[in-house]
Amino acid sequence: MDSERYTLDIIARKRDSKALSSDDIDWFVKGVVNGEIPDYMTSALLMAIFLNDMDVEETFALTKSMIESGEKLNLRISRQKFDKHSTGGVGDKVSLLLAPLISSCGIAVPMLSGRSLGHTGGTLNKLESIPKMQVYLSNEEIEKGIRDIGMVIAGQTERIAPADKKFYSLRDKTGTVGSIPLITSSILSKKLSEDIDGLVMDIKVGKGAFMKTRDNALRLAESIMDVARRMGIKINSLLTNMNIPLGKAVGSGVEVYEAIRVLRGEEYPSDLMDVTLTLSQAIVDLAGLKDIKLVEKIRDGSALKKFKEFVEFQRGDVSYIDIPEKLLEDCTREDILANRGAYIVDMDTEGIGRIAVTTEELSEGIIFQKKVGDWIEKGDILASIYWKEDVCGDLKNKDKIRERIKIVKESILSAFKFGREPLPKEHMIIEKL
Repeated sequence: MDSERYTLDIIARKRDSKALSSDDIDWFVKGVVNGEIPDYMTSALLMAIFLNDMDVEETFALTKSMIESGEKLNLRISRQKFDKHSTGGVGDKVSLLLAPLISSCGIAVPMLSGRSLGHTGGTLNKLESIPKMQVYLSNEEIEKGIRDIGMVIAGQTERIAPADKKFYSLRDKTGTVGSIPLITSSILSKKLSEDIDGLVMDIKVGKGAFMKTRDNALRLAESIMDVARRMGIKINSLLTNMNIPLGKAVGSGVEVYEAIRVLRGEEYPSDLMDVTLTLSQAIVDLAGLKDIKLVEKIRDGSALKKFKEFVEFQRGDVSYIDIPEKLLEDCTREDILANRGAYIVDMDTEGIGRIAVTTEELSEGIIFQKKVGDWIEKGDILASIYWKEDVCGDLKNKDKIRERIKIVKESILSAFKFGREPLPKEHMIIEKL
């Protein structure tokens, strides 16, 4: 067989909206993993899929081939094993709360997470705000963490779904992130390599999500649930609101700071906790557990204890869990002030997310003091940005950085929209599927 000709034929058929066979898909995935198919050809197929979609049989075949491109975890434990996955939002630090909360209930959580993608912050980027934290573990270390403490949050290893690592990187570079078949196969190739019994999906909907409309979110949820069930996995999905940032903090360091304070019982952002507790309850229900009081697991310190064990296992500095303020102590805080009296009626959530992702080397993130629905007076603090000290400690002869900082501040202020009348409060849980 002429490999290049076959590859071009596969691309051309998908370009022309024709279905690919499981053999076509398997051959292509293997070629990507072994390096025989170059990036430009892979990018061409990704774009053809983005433009012309895949049916459920193709999506199932792609997911299966991506799983089989690597190894699966072998956890060998008697406890039930569940995971949660979010399609990506702004200020979405739910994983940092849900994993220790669920693990403290006796359910194992082998959570393989990713890095920032587009305008959404990655869980791994956030965890690396904790000094010495190791987010990349071997398969054997992940399996040991699950056996010893009941949870791990780590990046996929080279041996798990290697096809996904390649596709994931190219999707971000080629503008094909929003494809439903590609999202489905990416999520499930990682999650179904974890040796889990069940999965709960958090499908974000709104201005700060990849899925802007309820209809597209439903299509994605149905795609993921269909493929997962074909593979024998228990699954539930929820559509959750992503029109405004989740919680107060947006950005790697500040999101970890907020999550730790929640686990310590020092903060309780209602929107963040509504989503976290609803998703956690969905896992508890799928696992068939009764009489679990999730809020009590936070109040009695069980979830915090589990988070600390997890950080210690992954070699992070646990003193930052005892004193979360240390995460921001080397930062310079700069406040963004309101220039008028009004209600906040809207926020450019995607723009805020993009600011946080693209300024990670400059800042630990933004903490919003005011959000949609709040009345503000002129001079009130809308948000506080935490600049890293090594960036802002000496700005002499750093004209480019000074100009960039000025643009960031202006962009944060312009992300707010004001009006004279408050808008009705939106529900965080749109639909349970």
